[in-house]
Amino acid sequence: MALTDIRTDLWETLKERDLPLALYGTGDGADKIIHALKTKGLMDKVKAVFASDGFVRDRSFAGFKVRSFDDTLAEFGPSGFITLLCFGSSRSEVLNTIDKIRSKTTLYAPDVPVCGTELFDYGFYKANESRLEAIYSMLADEDSKDIFRNVINFKLSGDIKYLDLAVSEPDEDLLLSGVRGGFIDLGAYNGDTLARYLDLLPGISSSAAVEPERHSYKKLVKMAEELSAKGARIDTYNALAGSTPGTALVTSAHGRGTRNAGITGQGAGITNLANAREISVVTIDKIAETLGGTGFIKFDVEGEEINAIKGGTDTIKRFKPALKIACYHRSPDLFEIPEQILKIRSDYRIYLRRLKGVPCWDLDYYFV
Repeated sequence: MALTDIRTDLWETLKERDLPLALYGTGDGADKIIHALKTKGLMDKVKAVFASDGFVRDRSFAGFKVRSFDDTLAEFGPSGFITLLCFGSSRSEVLNTIDKIRSKTTLYAPDVPVCGTELFDYGFYKANESRLEAIYSMLADEDSKDIFRNVINFKLSGDIKYLDLAVSEPDEDLLLSGVRGGFIDLGAYNGDTLARYLDLLPGISSSAAVEPERHSYKKLVKMAEELSAKGARIDTYNALAGSTPGTALVTSAHGRGTRNAGITGQGAGITNLANAREISVVTIDKIAETLGGTGFIKFDVEGEEINAIKGGTDTIKRFKPALKIACYHRSPDLFEIPEQILKIRSDYRIYLRRLKGVPCWDLDYYFV
């Protein structure tokens, strides 16, 4: 079956509709969407910027005075403008606010990558259609296929209704039920996922947690100490996961963690290298050697997923661990990540799962 019936993309839709645009949000996401609008020749259609009521204050953004939605609605009227959602959230109260705005005027959530500048527009889709179809055909269940199709529909259209259809029921305990041995947590943040998987998967015997962001790493170490006191062995690394051991420059990215400074983007938090610092790069293969093997690896490494996979080639070949890999940081992730894994081993079952939220974040492949 065709992956989508959509034959255009949001950027063309915005060109065709003779309506002004209002940006909803003023953070790094808005920076990226502004860059995309400029690239597509649409920035002159932006006529307003608004924020949620608690964030209006007396300030400006991108040359516009930040106003409330009600003020924007009063000026342009319900049918007189298009809102572009410029931030992400999974919090129910925020999603409820977004739904209220959707009920009063047209709202789209442009799909811009967390890392890189390559947009998932219609040209990108057509250029990679055969690769997307190949991965789709390998997905192990109908839930994965439904999510895959609706994710593509959302990326092309910016219509949140497709995100509502691309949400999976919680079944991680079933997908990972056979996990035994070591656990490697790449992008461990403050230790929350480490604690969760140690509780969820009793077959885990030892763990390693990797986190490059300094403040989060301090919290991770504290969590690891608490868990170790209960008998768990946990190695922690303030490092970046990569393809080869060494060092790299990293920079912070406005609430999305720390990432390799070589990963380009258009948000101020990505392109500003004033606070860049050098950090160690570790590989899965080296970590697994220290652990004595591994049965499960979680990847959420801010666009470094492909390099991290390459650094774990021997481990994946030898141990065939279960893998959970975030696939929403870069536009090609949806097909490049499974392609990279299947080059190493072709005998995985592949599942796609997504948690509720906007935009299309918290999207993960499971290889089991």
